[in-house]
Amino acid sequence: MTDVVTRAANPDHDVTVNRDLLAQMDEAATSGEHWKILLTSSMGFFTDAYDLFIIGVVATMIPGSAVTLGVAESRGTRPPAA
Repeated sequence: MTDVVTRAANPDHDVTVNRDLLAQMDEAATSGEHWKILLTSSMGFFTDAYDLFIIGVVATMIPGSAVTLGVAESRGTRPPAA
């Protein structure tokens, strides 16, 4: 690899290196690392989407249970202990 001074003096060389690198990446075979990256990013997307989906369900359940407990306590009765 060239040093910083040489790259600054000749920016066309840097473009050639980048194009060669991109061409090598395009022609590379799929390896185990590629599958690991794919699985990791897929699981991140799944958990993020699941979190956004489930928050609506949980948000409707929490106020309902709090109101039920408040009504039971105001009547002097409590739900059975678990």
